[in-house]
Amino acid sequence: RGGGGFGAKTLRQTLTAAAAAVAARTLQRSVRLHLDRDQDQAMVAGREPMHFHYKVSADSAGKVGGLDLSVDMDPGWFLGDAVRELSSAMASSDNCYKFQHFVARRNVATTHTPHATTMRAPGKMQAILASDVIMEHVARATGMPLDQVQERNMYALGDTTPIGDQLGREGFNWTVPKLWKQIKDSAKFEERK
Repeated sequence: RGGGGFGAKTLRQTLTAAAAAVAARTLQRSVRLHLDRDQDQAMVAGREPMHFHYKVSADSAGKVGGLDLSVDMDPGWFLGDAVRELSSAMASSDNCYKFQHFVARRNVATTHTPHATTMRAPGKMQAILASDVIMEHVARATGMPLDQVQERNMYALGDTTPIGDQLGREGFNWTVPKLWKQIKDSAKFEERK
């Protein structure tokens, strides 16, 4: 499996299933085919490379204004099921940060490389990492500590995300600021700075 409940279970199990079906038909009996993890990974796994290009505005206090984001993805030699990962990345690219103006575009560039498959948190891991790189950029540009810039820009209960989700409404439980504080307190973050 390429990753948890996704990965090879999405579409790539057909490679192994087809090989077992051919063997079962040829031998006229049941066949069980088991791949070692390294074989499985070589056949189907690997996150789609995504490149994030951005322009961000922020004031001197580290509060972000607008984000203009472009996401380029290389799914390999065909798009296949990778469109889901790109859609997920687009929907998650704000992470837990509120931008006053948010524009995101996507581009797919198929290449001569093997087709990648879904991994744990499809598309989200790349997008979350990109948004934190943006926050780090803002922190460096303003000379502020990264954690302060992150806190200053976190969504608040009742805010609406770019995809229209209102935090705290209809099951959107918003606990990030509370968990952030608990982790900082339990790790004695301020003392260790």
